[in-house]
Amino acid sequence: MLSIIGSALVAHFVGITQTFEPIKLSKDMFAATFALDWRIIFDPRIWSVIIVLFILDFYGSIAKFIGLTRNTSITDETGNVPHLKEGLIVDGAGTIIGAATGTSNLIAYVESAVGVGEGGRTGLVAVVVAILMSLFIFLTPLINLIPVAATTGALFFVGAMLFPWKEIKKYEWIDSIAVLAMVVVTVWTFGLDKAMFAGFASFVVLYILSGKWKQLNAYLVGSTLILLLSILLANIIP
Repeated sequence: MLSIIGSALVAHFVGITQTFEPIKLSKDMFAATFALDWRIIFDPRIWSVIIVLFILDFYGSIAKFIGLTRNTSITDETGNVPHLKEGLIVDGAGTIIGAATGTSNLIAYVESAVGVGEGGRTGLVAVVVAILMSLFIFLTPLINLIPVAATTGALFFVGAMLFPWKEIKKYEWIDSIAVLAMVVVTVWTFGLDKAMFAGFASFVVLYILSGKWKQLNAYLVGSTLILLLSILLANIIP
């Protein structure tokens, strides 16, 4: 909170601000609710976007479940997340419901690490957070004074907390190179799809070159090809 407030003050001092139209309670707020247009699926220009969002949401959810439960009593002795399948089902259902109602996807967020770190381990945490966030509707004018850039420090800190610094030494050299490739491409392009492709592709190529191609996971190879297809579609189809 202190970093966000401090960053917001500095941002305003150097001229980094943002303006929003005041929120007006009206029926227009629900104009996107169940406003489904299936025709867009048949537009080739949207195919790359659909592919990227699917891959990002699929692997992102798994990564968040694993990252958020790491070093907690939730995981078993081998480090596996129990009831991961059920969690992904709920996460997927939330994504569908959120999209259908015209709001953000209702998924697990990396910021949830704050709640987990404070001892929140059940769904009741999400209910309490939802109630508190609803109360902030009345503080919208105040929140609008905080530019999005002011949250960067807090997000970077959470990401640093989730990064397996102690376990990175145990990684094989191929894993380390794949992780480094994703970090570099993320900073370079600000594109998570390109970063995932760089990590997946480098992992697959290095496994093949090192003679371990039989150990490659079919889903990983398939995901790599899908990401490559989405990148090609985005650059070929105007």
